[in-house]
Amino acid sequence: MLFQTITGTTAQNRTTVPLIYNMGHIIEGVDVIDFPGVDDRDKSIPDLAKLLLSLTRIIVFVVDYRRVHVQSTKEWLSILGKENIPVLICLTFADKLFAEKMKKSGEKWNTEEIKSVVEEELTTIKEKIGQPEGGQRDLNMTVFSFDNDSILNTDEGKENLRKVGLKDELDVGRWIASKLDEDVRWNFLKFINGKKESTLNSNRDRTGQPLVAKKKRLDKDQARASREEQPTCSKNYRPE
Repeated sequence: MLFQTITGTTAQNRTTVPLIYNMGHIIEGVDVIDFPGVDDRDKSIPDLAKLLLSLTRIIVFVVDYRRVHVQSTKEWLSILGKENIPVLICLTFADKLFAEKMKKSGEKWNTEEIKSVVEEELTTIKEKIGQPEGGQRDLNMTVFSFDNDSILNTDEGKENLRKVGLKDELDVGRWIASKLDEDVRWNFLKFINGKKESTLNSNRDRTGQPLVAKKKRLDKDQARASREEQPTCSKNYRPE
């Protein structure tokens, strides 16, 4: 099982060469390829990425939501749209959209108003890039990091970002898990839910439950499902 991450155009710590991560010691059956940005100056990168698409089962395309319109992004979205595999477009730096609207509104800002702005921006982007014929494409407005001086990098700020529908790496992980084969999915979910914190979560998930508690519940659900899948036999039953 392989899923590919093509890093977008504005990463602060840019990937300059393709990196392959064997996740077998953590999640058996999963490998990750992390590619440089789609606008990387190394002209060999696009050709290499296109070659490896034939091995890819899932794609996570990460790009600044303000740069979806640039030519290099459009070209890659067109290429990915021709692949019959699930694609998640992570529109990053969405917290800046929140902060910009909050600043304009001053003390009168409210989460419902900003949520409407976020949804409108997402709808506009969807209309601009379109939906590939026969393709499988989803979009998320995401936050993977904060500026050091961000006023939203607080528990209250993160809670407000979640309220308006912004996502973080745990949401991306759950999306990936939903696309994996069943034999890999459970281990992937256990790995995700074992995380004590993420960009928008100090130590709790969206439901307000501690991640450790959720992990225990997941283990119980998995054990129950396993028991239900096993055939039951009466005392008198003998296999032929």
